[in-house]
Amino acid sequence: MGSGVAPDHRALADYWEWLESSFDAPVVLAGDFNMTPDHSAWRALGNAATPLIRRGATTLSSYDNRYANLYDNIWVRPGQLEITSSGIARFPDWLAITHKQARKYVSDHAPVYFTLGSKRVDTSTFAAAVNPAHPADGQANAITNEGCIDLNAGSVEDLEQLDQVGPSRARAIVSHRPYEAIDGLRAVRGIGVSRVADIRQAGNTCPL
Repeated sequence: MGSGVAPDHRALADYWEWLESSFDAPVVLAGDFNMTPDHSAWRALGNAATPLIRRGATTLSSYDNRYANLYDNIWVRPGQLEITSSGIARFPDWLAITHKQARKYVSDHAPVYFTLGSKRVDTSTFAAAVNPAHPADGQANAITNEGCIDLNAGSVEDLEQLDQVGPSRARAIVSHRPYEAIDGLRAVRGIGVSRVADIRQAGNTCPL
């Protein structure tokens, strides 16, 4: 995509309409759009689709653990797919490499993703494969405060980004605040030991 408020972004609404009229399948539009999802240029596309990633940033700063802009995203029509989670794949944390290494050898953008049904993101073996000295217990992919999901301050919409958390469970999480640790989520009906482990493993919650 071009920089600035280019016609490209507004034309995506027409492209989306063409895709839906041409294919008998749910449409998913993903990529580096070079523009944040809340920009006014997305207004036309926003009538048909919604961005899955609304918080955080995907472009890697030259400084470790810092991300600059939310330019990468996934747009879907609400309700068409059984999306259970979505997020930013902060691969430098997962692979235990510096941003300098990531930008030089991989990319200066962190990919975005979503999961369907019972599928989930498992990063437990990444760091160990690259660096055996790095812990692979789910703490290896912890992210910084920037763009993380705050269990004590996040909105219901923010909490829905947690693994296997829908609107009703997100509201239940809010009702049980405050939390002193992620394990406190076990007080919420339907969130047991294994589900807490999945949420911790995803690495997108703010430190408590």
